Amino acid sequence: VFGGIATAMEYIYKGVSAVLGWVLQNLLSIPVTPGTPGVVPIVDAGWEVSRTLVNSLFLLILVFIGLSMILRLGEYGNKKMLVNLIVIVLLVNFSGVLVGFVVDIANLLTNFFLGAVSDIKWDMPWAGKKDVTGSDVTELIALSIGKILYYFIATIIFLGVIAVFFVRLFVLWILVILAPLAFAAFILPQTRRFWNQWLSTLIQWAFVGVPMSFFLYLAGLTLSLSAQSQLNVVYPTTAVGAGAFASFLAPFT
Repeated sequence: VFGGIATAMEYIYKGVSAVLGWVLQNLLSIPVTPGTPGVVPIVDAGWEVSRTLVNSLFLLILVFIGLSMILRLGEYGNKKMLVNLIVIVLLVNFSGVLVGFVVDIANLLTNFFLGAVSDIKWDMPWAGKKDVTGSDVTELIALSIGKILYYFIATIIFLGVIAVFFVRLFVLWILVILAPLAFAAFILPQTRRFWNQWLSTLIQWAFVGVPMSFFLYLAGLTLSLSAQSQLNVVYPTTAVGAGAFASFLAPFT
C-alpha cells in the first residue's frame, strides 16, 4: 500500500516538476516594457495614463520651484532641484524601458539557473529499487513513507514557486504602471520616500526568481550527487546511509 502511494506521489511530483519548468519559462518570456510586442494592453494604457499625468504635473512643479527660488524658500528654491526636475522629466518618459531593462537582467540570471536545474535528474533511489539493497519489510515501509513525504513536500514547494512567479508578474505590471509617478516622486524631498519604496519593491520582485532558481539548482545538484553516490554503495539491510538523508533534505535547502 505504502509503495503504491509512494509511486503515485512520484508521478504527481514529476508532472508538477514538468509543469514548473514550462510555466516559469513562459512567465519569464512575457514582456513588461510598455510599447513592446506582446505586452498586455492594460500595462500600455496604464503607463501612458501615468506618464501623461506626471508630464502635466511637471508644469506645476516647475512653477513651484521658480517661486521658491524667487522667494528663497530654503531647500525648495535651489538650482539643484531644478536640475533634478529636468533629469526626471527625461527619465519619466523612458521609465518603462528602464524598468524593462532591470527585469530583463533578472530574467537572464533566473533563466541561467533554471536551465541548469532542467539538466539535473531529481529522482532519488530508495531501498527496494533496482541496484539498491535492503529488502526488510519494516525498512521498506519506513522508506516508502519517507518517499511519500519527500515527493509530497517537494510538490508543495514547486507549486509554491509557480505561485510566486505568477504574483511576480502581476506585481511587475503594477510597478511599470506606477513608474512615472515613482520617478516624479524623487523630485521633492517630502515625496522621495515613495520613490525609495517603489525602487525597493522593484528590485525585490524583479530578482526574487534569482535566489529561488539558484537554490532549486543547488538542491537538485545535491540530490543528483547523493543519488549517484548511493548507486555505487551496497547498503546493509538496517541502514540507509548519509547519502539518502542528504537527498531527502535536498528540496528544502
